[in-house]
Amino acid sequence: PPPPPAGGYMLRVWVPGYGWSSSAATLFNVSTVLEEVEVNGDVIALAGASGTAGSFSTGLGGEVELTLRGRGLGVRPPDMEVAVCGEPCRIIRVAPTANLTCVTPLRRSAIVVDAMPAIFRDEDLATHAARFYTDAGTSEGFLAQEAFTSLVDTATTLHYNGRWHTRSACWFAFELPLHKQARISSVEFFPPTDMFRRAKVVDSVFEVRNLSAPTEWQQVASLSSSAIAGFTIMPGWNVLPVDPPMAAQAFRVRILPDACGSPGELMRGVRFTGTLLDYVDSAACPVELRRVSHTLASYTGVRVPVPVVVSHGLDRTPVIRSLSPAKGSARGDTLVEIMGSNLNPLGAGGVALTGSAATSAVTVTFNSYPCRVTGVSAIVISCLTGERDRGITPPSTRVWVGGRGVALINASVEATTFSYIDRWSSVYSWQDSEPPVDGDSVIIPEGQAILLDQNSPKLFFVLVSGLLEFDRRDLEFNATYIWISGGHLSVGTEESPFLHRATITLHGDRWWTIELPFMGSKMIAITNAGGLNGGCHTEALRHNGEGSTPCHVRSVGKLDLHGRPGISWTRLVETAKAGSSLLRVEEAVDWPNGTRIIITRSHRSEREELRRVVALHEGGSVVELDKPLVFEHLGEWYFHSSLEGRTPVDMRAAVGLLERTIKVQGDDASERPGNAFQFGAHMAVMFGGEMRVENTEYFRTGQAANFGRYSSHWHNLSPGRTVDAIKGYLRNNSYHDTFQRAVVVHGTDYCTVKHNVAYRTHGHSFFTEAGDEHFALFEHNLAIDPKPHHILLEDDKDPAGFWLPGFTGWHISNMAVACARGWRLQTLPGVASKQHDLTFYNNSAHACGFGWHLKPPHAPRVLNVFRDFTA
Repeated sequence: PPPPPAGGYMLRVWVPGYGWSSSAATLFNVSTVLEEVEVNGDVIALAGASGTAGSFSTGLGGEVELTLRGRGLGVRPPDMEVAVCGEPCRIIRVAPTANLTCVTPLRRSAIVVDAMPAIFRDEDLATHAARFYTDAGTSEGFLAQEAFTSLVDTATTLHYNGRWHTRSACWFAFELPLHKQARISSVEFFPPTDMFRRAKVVDSVFEVRNLSAPTEWQQVASLSSSAIAGFTIMPGWNVLPVDPPMAAQAFRVRILPDACGSPGELMRGVRFTGTLLDYVDSAACPVELRRVSHTLASYTGVRVPVPVVVSHGLDRTPVIRSLSPAKGSARGDTLVEIMGSNLNPLGAGGVALTGSAATSAVTVTFNSYPCRVTGVSAIVISCLTGERDRGITPPSTRVWVGGRGVALINASVEATTFSYIDRWSSVYSWQDSEPPVDGDSVIIPEGQAILLDQNSPKLFFVLVSGLLEFDRRDLEFNATYIWISGGHLSVGTEESPFLHRATITLHGDRWWTIELPFMGSKMIAITNAGGLNGGCHTEALRHNGEGSTPCHVRSVGKLDLHGRPGISWTRLVETAKAGSSLLRVEEAVDWPNGTRIIITRSHRSEREELRRVVALHEGGSVVELDKPLVFEHLGEWYFHSSLEGRTPVDMRAAVGLLERTIKVQGDDASERPGNAFQFGAHMAVMFGGEMRVENTEYFRTGQAANFGRYSSHWHNLSPGRTVDAIKGYLRNNSYHDTFQRAVVVHGTDYCTVKHNVAYRTHGHSFFTEAGDEHFALFEHNLAIDPKPHHILLEDDKDPAGFWLPGFTGWHISNMAVACARGWRLQTLPGVASKQHDLTFYNNSAHACGFGWHLKPPHAPRVLNVFRDFTA
């Protein structure tokens, strides 16, 4: 029989009535003896006294099979450890004690990372951590792991096991595996939500080091260099660049000076971002059998060097740059061509394979589904897709080339990802081959994906539990109800925005269109599947913005609208005189010719003006208008001797973009007298779901006199599904000529509302509703001339740009123009009256009746500090 695995084997005797012997005798010792090494069908090395050393070349993507044969090897993959270039070689097959086969690891040398930035992007380095620890050691590793990986609704503190473990100073750290290092490019820090706790951590520093010489910690960033917002540092994520980038293996945040010595939160999160690299950065490196063990052995086998040198090179690396077509039916039989370089497989001796030998030596999978290879050359692989029979899976492309390994993808995800999706225009996509017509309802079930590649008919009800994606062309979509129930409606992505025109129009009237429970009518509603009755919206669950285990749902509903990127609004840097057709703006813009923009008023007796862009000059810093201005619009700072040593007053008018490539709107009837008058479209995520909307235009949205039917709305996600709110946002959108508020945050924590423009909304423009909301971020939003709403709240008759129910939220760098009140704070009874932390910094109110209006008077229980407010 073959010998057992390497190690020492001892003998002890058990005697009835006496038990085990007090000592053990050595039976035998087994050593590992390597006899043969094979790569890609070639025997490249023979071990032993008369053996020969060998070498082989392979690609950088890894997954080339390396086989070791001999005696004294392990019985199972966990019994052994093989390293290539100091990194684990994943064992995939074992013949007990006689041979093992492993696949080589991906190589991340600095040269390759620099040459292929599309492949090796910056990432959150804590996802690769080998261990977490604090100044108290690994016993508090769970605290460090929480700091570097938890969502921001979880506070990191020194409280555990029922008591506070305070001390004069503290730090939190993680390390990468020994065989890895990272080139760090930035640090992100989410400080405590309480402003006084933020003041205690303002001097915290971020440090890195290596695990071998030099091992001293080096500071790469300091929290004190971040922006100041009011009383102390900016709430929310503070991004601190590391320039130039620095290579390191360990990372920590050191909290100073006295936050660790007092009970309270220390942070909400910290992220070190950078590019992961190999620590052994060599083109040629050794192979080593590091460990052989067995449960019966008293000690493990010793390390055994393998007489093989591995060389990695770009000339051996398959690289993918594109594929076509990018979409095909879930039924399969789509012929896909993958373009790149070094795609032909190699056989024994590095000879290129041809014919059937070549096609059988290449494997392709799209989204974990195999694609049968039909043809191979050095620059093209052809394959035929099969049926997508296990539902919708995450997008991925994997190509393995024999003798070379896994292909690297040196292009965007959009250019190199295949989607199994059926076209709306195909009769085969519909039951009984009957495409929908006007008045029909459409259900896209779980596991189904539909590509809208033509304008839709005027549909009644659309239920999306699978995927509905807009094709990259000008499209119109018409319906009365759109309910995303655990599914996904996608118009563009963050990485690849929608550059064509997409118009979503909702139809219906106030009296004859039936309202669905919770959601209403003429709406886009986002909910999770299985989340409406799971207790996620139970009022008793509300608490102070702290984390809780998310309510279980079957699937998360998602809305993604990502229009053409562009600056939403900026300010003048030079006064635009009446009669002028040129605007000189603070930020260079790339607004398309013909786009409608708004120039805000500088005086209450004047008016804002609407114009269209004719041309851009001086790199976008000067905007030419289609007709001259009627009024003067200031582009000046006001200086006065009494303000010496202080920030001058910013009197500059704003210029905002009103039109976007994606538009959500109510039908024409909603602006005409009749049953649908001022009954526009509304959008809401309710009790759970992710709403990511950017660079989108809202027009004829909101439903006058209907509470809860706003242009865009988070409704009661916290605490059960705060996780969904954290992943969502409303940013860079334009709201104009609406029949209700632009943005409403209700019963939801950590909402993000940034860079939006709201013009001529009815009622308050940006609205925080109930007072139990925590840490909603309103940053760099522009509210212009909201109109009175006489049948909503009493003070909607004198609408504010921003309305608050208590001292809650973060309002930073916003601007209100021509509002009855720039900011209105009316403290509601209950939870709202106990809120005490309103961060209010660098906001402006121009040509408003009140800049800031607090009525009735209310004093929060702790001091709030407002800074740099211009009225």
